Amino acid sequence: MNIIRSTILQMPCIKTFIGAYYATCHSILVHLIIFVLLFSSDIIYLSCIFNLLAVDAISIVILHDCPLTILEQKYLKSSMAKIRNKVFKKAKIAFKCNHQYESSLEAVLNLLTLIGIKIGYVIMLKMYNLYKTGHLCIN
Repeated sequence: MNIIRSTILQMPCIKTFIGAYYATCHSILVHLIIFVLLFSSDIIYLSCIFNLLAVDAISIVILHDCPLTILEQKYLKSSMAKIRNKVFKKAKIAFKCNHQYESSLEAVLNLLTLIGIKIGYVIMLKMYNLYKTGHLCIN
């Protein structure tokens, strides 16, 4: 690491800014994925989101956490996943252990399952000609 980078990273406001950047990107990505899942019936869009989440699931298994969560933790000493676990623990909702790895993987696998079901449903509607140009055809 060069002297300029090490000097800049020693400033606490810079680390907070970088951490906030990663947290914002993570939040936007999560919201966009949910938005596409809920409001899109385009198989290509859903497949892109499915592949993105599949790569994330693989990276969670390899790194034992989501890459963006790791970066948030590095710069902010906290993360969305850690906050989510604290909220769930306090509310006694779906809390069985303290491992962020398992809860992150569970969330991603649940989204993958929902997207897979939606893709299958759209394919079934198209196979039986019940789905035309984005509107359900009732004849």
